[in-house]
Amino acid sequence: DTPRSIKAVASASDVEHISNLGFQFMGQYGAGLRNEMERFGWSQELFAEIAAKGKYNGSLNPNAQYQRAMTVEEILSSRVVAYPLTLYMCSSMADGAAAAILIGKDVISKYTDRPAIVTVAAQVTRTGKFVDPRLHPKHEDVDDETPTGPSGRNEIVYEAYEKAGLGPEDIDVAEVHDAVAP
Repeated sequence: DTPRSIKAVASASDVEHISNLGFQFMGQYGAGLRNEMERFGWSQELFAEIAAKGKYNGSLNPNAQYQRAMTVEEILSSRVVAYPLTLYMCSSMADGAAAAILIGKDVISKYTDRPAIVTVAAQVTRTGKFVDPRLHPKHEDVDDETPTGPSGRNEIVYEAYEKAGLGPEDIDVAEVHDAVAP
């Protein structure tokens, strides 16, 4: 029930501000992405390649919601949601779920005989701020962003690395949120 789902998403406080401007998440993502495409020379085809890689990986997973590989051409020719994003570059309204139960090492024996298998090296939380890309297409948080250095949106990553005493070279696998291919 897409209309009902969109209404539920729009009821969240940060999304309410966005919807008052006339668009939902994908509209915001598309508007911001157009600025980054211009700045970094990225293309819509690049995002389609990323989506095709994800679709291929899903085709190999018997538990994936969608198990069909798609070509770059299929992804690019799907309906435009908010340029440069096409339908198959965006997650669906029901794109799965995951859960992690975190418990202190000092109390785990109350619940299981199994040893703790994951240690959280650092945890950093930060809230964001909404910047209307139509009103501020060159906002300082975006302009100061670099693909590899600590600024703007990726500052939190470097804070977590510092707290953990690790760096990107120490990470073998990362699970990241991917509402859109870019």
